[in-house]
Amino acid sequence: MNRLHLFMTALTSLFLLFSCSEEQIQGTEPTDGFSLKMATPKAITVPFKATFFTLRDYSFTPDCSAYGSTNPDEDFGAAGNYQVGEGEGTHLGKFTTTISFCGGPNFQYKAGEGVFIAANGDELYFNIPPSGVIGQIYQIFDDPYYELWFGDAFEFTGGTGRFEGATGSGTTDSYVNLIEGGWANFPDGFLPEHQTDHVFTGTLTFYPGSASK
Repeated sequence: MNRLHLFMTALTSLFLLFSCSEEQIQGTEPTDGFSLKMATPKAITVPFKATFFTLRDYSFTPDCSAYGSTNPDEDFGAAGNYQVGEGEGTHLGKFTTTISFCGGPNFQYKAGEGVFIAANGDELYFNIPPSGVIGQIYQIFDDPYYELWFGDAFEFTGGTGRFEGATGSGTTDSYVNLIEGGWANFPDGFLPEHQTDHVFTGTLTFYPGSASK
């Protein structure tokens, strides 16, 4: 009888253990007030700074036909420019980047689009200058290394992973080494894969709790 009693007691305990309510298993309304539901990521706004360089790359040419003579309402006469580079930035760490834009007359440019790619693959998209704006590049004559400078606005336009839905804006501080030995050596000193050194500063609003993709 004792063994039968012990067996029945154990069987009853197992039944009670596995007979929790469906509500408790799903964790929708736990009795202790703790929710097992995934919290919605919260957006934060933080200062942003990225220091990096880009080199002219001829493996791809952006289509700038919409800004050329085929569009009489916007005769920008643009030529496509594509650049690749790398650097380090706030909430990005070390990253790679690509930037494309349409360069026009009088050292102007527009339709700039770029992406910062963090080491884990998360992407942060930006426009420089902002959509619909014409940027201006200025000549430098008194610097031993750089021949051009621009300080235009940029805007963040989303991304992937923790940067999905990202917004924000800022300004550039960018210097171009276009000619070996300065303007006195143009055009013979023109550097086809000329380097641009950038510092982007501004603010970034993003969702750091979002899963990376």
